[in-house]
Amino acid sequence: MPTDCRGWADTDHELYDAVAAEMLQRGAMPVPDPREPWFICEAHAEVDDADRVVSIFEAALDAALEGRAHGEVPRHAHGAAASSAAG
Repeated sequence: MPTDCRGWADTDHELYDAVAAEMLQRGAMPVPDPREPWFICEAHAEVDDADRVVSIFEAALDAALEGRAHGEVPRHAHGAAASSAAG
């Protein structure tokens, strides 16, 4: 977890973007800016949305890592999220 600007700049933005896109395809909408934390409010706990989002995240991460293994997700940092934050 980055704690400063340098730490954030060194994170894997392409992997974040790939996971976020996979989550969106599965019905969960994460914050598109990787600098923002994710929150789930208490109201979501009443209908097991928290468990559903965790399951979606796990599946999305697996899919993104599988995509990376097949060359579909670049391995270097400073991806689309970094570019849009700078502009």
